[in-house]
Amino acid sequence: MFSMILDQAVQECAHMEKQTAGLSDQILELEQAVKAVRGLSGMEEPAARLEQLRRAMEQEYAGLHQMMLALNKSILNYQSCENRICDSGEQNVILYTKQGIEVNDFSDITNILSGI
Repeated sequence: MFSMILDQAVQECAHMEKQTAGLSDQILELEQAVKAVRGLSGMEEPAARLEQLRRAMEQEYAGLHQMMLALNKSILNYQSCENRICDSGEQNVILYTKQGIEVNDFSDITNILSGI
């Protein structure tokens, strides 16, 4: 059976969100560094390597961001399903049908048995 510890998943999602924000900041700083290096003469090769590094960081950011979104959506779906299951269980009402009761008269049983 599949189960999820929601508190840990929520904490991990928040941690991933902090990581993506930090990575985004680093990408912006690297973009500024690339622009500054390109402005210097004879720095074409280091600028190209920095640009490659920036592209790699953007790919890492995209992957991490997608994982964070997927985890967030998984948490929301799991909570929704768990709540529906609980609501369904709480709303189950068992209805019992009435049983008919008959009365037997055994007052003449001695006459019937003596006739046998």
